[in-house]
Amino acid sequence: MREIHALHVQTARLALKDSAPLAKWVRPVLWTAATLFGGGCSPDDPSSSWVGLYEVQGEQLTVCGASSKTAPLGGSANIGYGASSGVFQISIDACPLQWNATDTTATLVADQSCNLSVDGAMAAVTFASGTATNDSVVVKMDFEGLAENGCKVTQQASLTYVPIRWCKKVICGYVYPDAG
Repeated sequence: MREIHALHVQTARLALKDSAPLAKWVRPVLWTAATLFGGGCSPDDPSSSWVGLYEVQGEQLTVCGASSKTAPLGGSANIGYGASSGVFQISIDACPLQWNATDTTATLVADQSCNLSVDGAMAAVTFASGTATNDSVVVKMDFEGLAENGCKVTQQASLTYVPIRWCKKVICGYVYPDAG
């Protein structure tokens, strides 16, 4: 059974490599269809203007008593549809958060929590508030919360939209194997 599985994996890789030109246009079409129809959302949904792949630059400020630390935020983030119409979800630094959206502004859905590195240790952070703006190329986000250890956590991020045709391997992984 193990040999058959290995043969199957090898065959899948060859088929993918041989059909790279086909994959180049099929994958974006499937991704768009899944994004638009997978969550039951429509182009009229205000969160539609937020959905996409972004490159993240920003920082997390942690204030614990009289001391403060700043840590960089970076990498890529995918904004996708949220739990209902007008809501999108984004995960920055492995922290998925839901936002209520209009076409150009959004507010964080309050009382969401996730585990983050806070003052050198992992801690649950409950985010209370946040705002975001979207000019269709850059999304600016600012949100804050309180960690279970009493530290205040603020994240500020600037997300730059990455058009699929400019997608780089370092941002998109192997979704588009022929991307530069």
